[in-house]
Amino acid sequence: MKWVEHRSQSRLYDLHSCPEVDAVVVLGAKIRDDGRPTIALEHRLQAARDLFASGRAQTVVVSADDGRRAGQDERACMVHWLEEQGVEQITLDVPAIRTMQSVEALCRYVADGKTIVICSQRDHLSRTLWLCDARGVDAVGLVAAEGASSQRSYTLLANAKAIFDVIGAKRRKVRFDSI
Repeated sequence: MKWVEHRSQSRLYDLHSCPEVDAVVVLGAKIRDDGRPTIALEHRLQAARDLFASGRAQTVVVSADDGRRAGQDERACMVHWLEEQGVEQITLDVPAIRTMQSVEALCRYVADGKTIVICSQRDHLSRTLWLCDARGVDAVGLVAAEGASSQRSYTLLANAKAIFDVIGAKRRKVRFDSI
């Protein structure tokens, strides 16, 4: 799905080139058994913290699993990490297990006229911005440093799953909860 990656390239930013936005949205990722963020998730949180600290984002939105299904509360882990780093403006998104759920929840946020940048690793951002396009969410991406290992095989499967998410979303009416 190189076309997904190619399509998003012009909307991916590093910390220094990222535009000013109302919110930086940090997408969740697996956490460690002891409740701390994995390296990939910590890189996302660091990038969001740095953008917030630079004054170019008014709040950090946490969009992740709340642990009800998987038993690990990514949202609590992320909020704890951000608070320890001095981030004072944190908004909890509705619980989201999958990227498509995060994107669907963001529809209301941007419909209210808010501007967002979504923070994740490059491969994940390409897919996420493609999902945003499919749902009418105007967003750009803040590229976080990569995690400890490459997840190319996972990315290929997740990209295929995203196609089915978009096809399925067109067939069902989506309910949007406010952030």
